[in-house]
Amino acid sequence: MPTPSFSSDSRPQRGMNFIDDEGVLLERFTPAGDGNGPVCRYRLDFQPPWAGSLLYEIRALPEHPHLTHPYELGLMRRL
Repeated sequence: MPTPSFSSDSRPQRGMNFIDDEGVLLERFTPAGDGNGPVCRYRLDFQPPWAGSLLYEIRALPEHPHLTHPYELGLMRRL
């Protein structure tokens, strides 16, 4: 019998995923610059896997191995 748990690592992985039966592409931004100032800049270079009209949504959220879930701190922002 499986041991009950309070959390699971069901985070979507980078690349193609299906969330709520919809195909989505998840990519990570990389820091651009030295990051020593008060402003952090990030960049993303990617080639969309689909052709035609696409919808884009950018969500910024923290990522750290000690977080049980990326929304745990309530810091997700839509840009």
